[in-house]
Amino acid sequence: MPLTSRMFKGDPAFEAALVNDHAHITPGSRGNQVWKIQAALMMVMDPPPRIAGNELAAKAKFYGPSTTAAVLEFKRQRKIINFSYEDDVDPIVGKMTVAQLDQELKKKEGDVPSPGYDPDESSRIQTLLDRDRPGVRLLIDTTLDALQKVQEGFDKGATGAGAALLLAHPQAVSGLARVFHVGPQNYKQILPTIIAQYAEYKKLLLMLAGNQSPADFLVLIQAQIQSNRSSSNEVYLEGGQITGKTPLGFSELPSDTPLKPPRKMYFTPRYREFDPANPPAFTGFPQPIRQGQQLHEMGHYHFSFVDSNPRTLPPQECLKSNLSFHWLAVQITFSIVLS
Repeated sequence: MPLTSRMFKGDPAFEAALVNDHAHITPGSRGNQVWKIQAALMMVMDPPPRIAGNELAAKAKFYGPSTTAAVLEFKRQRKIINFSYEDDVDPIVGKMTVAQLDQELKKKEGDVPSPGYDPDESSRIQTLLDRDRPGVRLLIDTTLDALQKVQEGFDKGATGAGAALLLAHPQAVSGLARVFHVGPQNYKQILPTIIAQYAEYKKLLLMLAGNQSPADFLVLIQAQIQSNRSSSNEVYLEGGQITGKTPLGFSELPSDTPLKPPRKMYFTPRYREFDPANPPAFTGFPQPIRQGQQLHEMGHYHFSFVDSNPRTLPPQECLKSNLSFHWLAVQITFSIVLS
């Protein structure tokens, strides 16, 4: 019976393992076929198995001890045993295991194609992150310059010079009013703090590349498992699928475990160039929106800002709103009004 799941169909490793005993996938293997086995097990098993990070990592894709344990448990639950020569499950992903995984994956995948199942997504996301990253400096520099000019304009008041400065930066003036509730009457209490905050963002740009990481399907599965355990209600996957609720990016919370690996800002398979021909969850976004998302994750990662809607907050609370700093920078730099 041919393979039918999008994750396995057409993959030479699984097509071969389905019909050839010599092509079985065994402990110690590395590569995309291992990545897909790990992803498939996490999709179809309930609860999902715990597979070690050093086996899931993009550079590893390793069929190690925890992947082996997950395969054994999957086969034990489904009683995948070749009774002609064995009386218990083995850790080999062969004909019967591939067929069973493929059948269950097909049910889970649904009808909408998902580029998220591609193990090469990490490389694509990383390439796009690197290409977009210089624009984050543009966002910050442009915003800082405009806000400093607006502050000078407010300082000069109703003079011709003051009016000229404000008229030259209408997006900054309207953005300050919209997402920080700042104007000529209260700018002295709020605007210097906003400017100082963007200056803090600028100082952190040298660290940005090292703090970013792609979040392929395996990372999203792990994030959803963690979300379910913590009852945070974050939706990374819905029914095992990447959907419109999956964020473009997310940041790990600070850990109270000193030996835990460094935190990362993660960017998901929805972080992609705009292409309306893609399935709805993967149509992608224009570059200014993607660059704004990188700034957005900096706010979560470095300052623990929250996504409170600034339109409902008093000015002082807007200083803790990630959306205020994100939306203002995009509006000033690209004349795009986000809400």
